[in-house]
Amino acid sequence: MSLLTGGTAVNKQLSGEYGDPASRVLGLFANTDNDAGTTGEYKSSMRVYSLKIYESGALVNDYVPCLKGGREGLYDKVSGLFISEPLNALAYGGDIMQIEDDAYVSSPNGNVSVDTGYYASSNTCIEADFDFIDDTTTQQFVFETDRGTNVIVGRIYINGAVGYSWTYSDNGNYTSTLVALSSRARRKAIIDAYNKKVAFVTCGTTNYTAAMSGSMTTCARTMKLFSAVTGDSNFAKMKLYGLKIYESGVLRHDYVPGQCEGVGVLKDKVTGKVIFSFKNEPLATGGKELKEEPYVESFGGPAVLLNYYPSSKTRMEVDYTVFGTGLKSKAICGADIWGTGVNGFGFQLNGSGNQEARLNGTWTGGGAGIPRGARSTVILDIPGQMFTYKIGGYQKFNIAKTPAVTTANTCKLALFGNSTSATAASATSGIDVRIYYVKIYEDGELVRSYEPFIRDGVVGFKDSVTGDFASGADLDTGLVPKLAYGGDIGYDGVCDAYVESDGTQFVNTGCFFGPDTRMEVDFALNTTNNLQALAGQWSSDPTTGFWRNGGGNMEFNFHGWNSSGIKITALRHKAILDASGKVYYKTGDTTIWNKTTLAAVTSTAAYPLGIFGVTTAADGSTGQWPSRARIYSMRLYESDTLAHEFLPYKNGDTVGFFDTKTGEVKENVLSGANALVISGMGVDGAGSAFVIAPQNTAIAPDGTKTLACYAPGAVSYIWKKDGETLAGGTNATLTVSWQKQPRQNVYTVTPVYNVYGAMTEGVSASATVENTSRGTAIYIR
Repeated sequence: MSLLTGGTAVNKQLSGEYGDPASRVLGLFANTDNDAGTTGEYKSSMRVYSLKIYESGALVNDYVPCLKGGREGLYDKVSGLFISEPLNALAYGGDIMQIEDDAYVSSPNGNVSVDTGYYASSNTCIEADFDFIDDTTTQQFVFETDRGTNVIVGRIYINGAVGYSWTYSDNGNYTSTLVALSSRARRKAIIDAYNKKVAFVTCGTTNYTAAMSGSMTTCARTMKLFSAVTGDSNFAKMKLYGLKIYESGVLRHDYVPGQCEGVGVLKDKVTGKVIFSFKNEPLATGGKELKEEPYVESFGGPAVLLNYYPSSKTRMEVDYTVFGTGLKSKAICGADIWGTGVNGFGFQLNGSGNQEARLNGTWTGGGAGIPRGARSTVILDIPGQMFTYKIGGYQKFNIAKTPAVTTANTCKLALFGNSTSATAASATSGIDVRIYYVKIYEDGELVRSYEPFIRDGVVGFKDSVTGDFASGADLDTGLVPKLAYGGDIGYDGVCDAYVESDGTQFVNTGCFFGPDTRMEVDFALNTTNNLQALAGQWSSDPTTGFWRNGGGNMEFNFHGWNSSGIKITALRHKAILDASGKVYYKTGDTTIWNKTTLAAVTSTAAYPLGIFGVTTAADGSTGQWPSRARIYSMRLYESDTLAHEFLPYKNGDTVGFFDTKTGEVKENVLSGANALVISGMGVDGAGSAFVIAPQNTAIAPDGTKTLACYAPGAVSYIWKKDGETLAGGTNATLTVSWQKQPRQNVYTVTPVYNVYGAMTEGVSASATVENTSRGTAIYIR
């Protein structure tokens, strides 16, 4: 669509009497009187309820009244395109459709500059999708590529006459577009040096084009957004919805709005890199909810060993943030960083607390302090013999270093610390570091691209090039990784539900281990501390249970102690105790330790089994050795028949385990304990499968019924009655009342899960409720 000064034009070339297309776009509220669709005549006063356009009998546009981001206009339900009058507000009424504005980053105070790090050239085409917030202040720059004599100048801005202008050519060739300036009009501006064209596009219709001339040389400075190329003037108050940069017709950069720790950023969909405001204020955000940039964070451990050996071809980029003050002699990334010759690669905070790189076995830099809490990018370029440090695309320093190495490092690269071999790495203690990505190039080709990722509940980095996954658990040091994560992190599609304890809780199952019992517990330990009991009871014979013992190993108590000698790591494990005299310790489906010659159980214990600890009272009211752990499930079999299945459960403020065989809920029994935490969705890869009961029922006149549902891991629910959401219907139960009409109601419930920090709706289930008739009464007088 195109917009008229006094009306709206639809971007359709209508056929004439003999089938020839019209030369102008279709106008709405007026007749289009120019080819650009920017002006109209015979303007009307009327209401538009809908506009449908067909071609060869097929519906191609279906426009309905709409408010998008609070701005009135028409929304095309076919293409998703939204149009509005650019200069004057349209009136509206009725139950109008309302949708969010598209996501954008903005500079509401006009005090922002974003360095793209890009040098424009004669092959460059730039497309900026923007909307000015202030359309009264002159000399506001959407972007500028460079300025000066005999250099390319590419700029979109508000000129001195308060109109759109563009500049391209030696030392500037200021040209007005004649497109009406308005803060109500979202535009796309295009400067195409490759094809020597400039254009302005409004709602899909090009309403200004011009040819460009001038010398074609590569710019000496990097292109800036929201300001002049110097980054210190001509600030724009505007919204930016997107920015594309092409070279010789090939898309090289595609920036879309993003968010990092609540601050607006622009993320390049092509390279995965992020740029943001490097001066004055940060970018603001608006429109549709933005995804938060994911990261992995280490609070002093563990180190993550990547499957990569630095070599003479290595160019590495690490995007990260360091927190804290007074930090000195802290390695952030290294492959035998203190080695010499072929080794000696990485970067650190040196003895003065400054950024310092190790290239080719010698130190480089050391004079530039790292701003704490500022997201930064460090580049270690061995073939280029260069160490570069950037903030938001803005280059702080670039230091050359020689000589270059010619062979490969003998140590793998480690994050959050330093490696000392191909299999060992040590973490840097006492430092808080977040890493957003690691990219490694060889001969200009991307060979590794490590991004934050969760695999089977373990936090680490996934290489999108090779598919490799690395985490602190890979080092098998016996320490449970303390890696944290944030943002919209990727995961392997498996996020089974679990209940998590912090060492203050204990759950009594009320179940007793006997001669025919087999106990299976699916768990992950969340602490480096020893003496952490996961489940069982040790106060009466037969003693049964398991824990992380004083040596950090998995140990079973089954008629006595049986240590596996294997360290418990952060990986998800399964422990099995069988009354026939067998115990198993598994990772996934792989048995990593077992003992099958123990004495069989011949009696039933007097104390019930506990979860997150072991029972110390016959009534199960107390426990000891509480653990910090995640329990995914606990299953008890009697004579190989499932008798109890405890799965994660939440209903309102109650968090615990739901026994799917008895319908009972087991929760913490210790006073003064913190609340248990629930997360994930589904069990054993079952996704969001769940039940609602009863599925079909009837209510007697003036009566009530309670519908109950259970979805493993759900943190809340959304109940609907005949398609309408019920206010306050967020618990696992819903009480419904009889009503005279209609005879039937359909109640639908949707579980809501916390999947690695993102609220995710599962699959819905329904129940039909019949409202029983009172019957017919006949009165005879």
